[in-house]
Amino acid sequence: MTKLLTANFKYPLGNILRRNFKLSSVDTHQKYRIALVHPESYETALAFMKNHFSDDPLSEAMGASKTKDFANLVEYMWFEDLRKGLSLQALSTETNKMVGLAINAVSNETENLKRFKEFSEVSNSQPTKNLIKAWEELIHLSVLMPSVQRPETVFELSGVAVSNDHRGMGIAKKLLLQFLFMAKCHGFKIAKIDCTNEFSALAAKSIGFQCIYEKPFELFKGVKKVKEPHTHVRVLVKPLDGFLF
Repeated sequence: MTKLLTANFKYPLGNILRRNFKLSSVDTHQKYRIALVHPESYETALAFMKNHFSDDPLSEAMGASKTKDFANLVEYMWFEDLRKGLSLQALSTETNKMVGLAINAVSNETENLKRFKEFSEVSNSQPTKNLIKAWEELIHLSVLMPSVQRPETVFELSGVAVSNDHRGMGIAKKLLLQFLFMAKCHGFKIAKIDCTNEFSALAAKSIGFQCIYEKPFELFKGVKKVKEPHTHVRVLVKPLDGFLF
């Protein structure tokens, strides 16, 4: 197994993945296939995420999801993560259109805190500033891993979305399984997901993710209205040592 986990990570993983691994798979029952997101599809992927992430429960509860600053922030973050070549898409086998997307990245606590601080300093939106503070809190608290020793970097799911007319087909779960496969193949010890969506948290738990921290939305600064069933932020991790496919 090729191990590429280094302190000076410069986006090589996706290229090596394309040479050494076959991550495109077809689910004949659900009529979709999972494949890597290539550079020519980055704009489509960004548009797909923006269309389906605007109703993110926490950002919506804070009133940040409709602000221009929020749109700029998530677009910048997603594009940086897409450039790493590790993201996955679900494509309809009938139309070849994107029906699901998982943006994956190598997460480094120091780098993430730095970019959040920089964006918060130039943001004119208080709801967006409040949301960034919440994200910073999750980064700090993610070190609370009682059953595992946290490495400097982890493989993290930055965002997952499924089109409205393709939900309930197991696409999110399949994307999560392929996300774990990638993490394992590249020698990562920990896979991590921050969930604000109850259904995403349930899907992650169904494949062995452990919740190491949770906090009700109402305890975050700036939350205005909480909509059931999405009421908590959860940090979920999965140790990959000994994990088999």
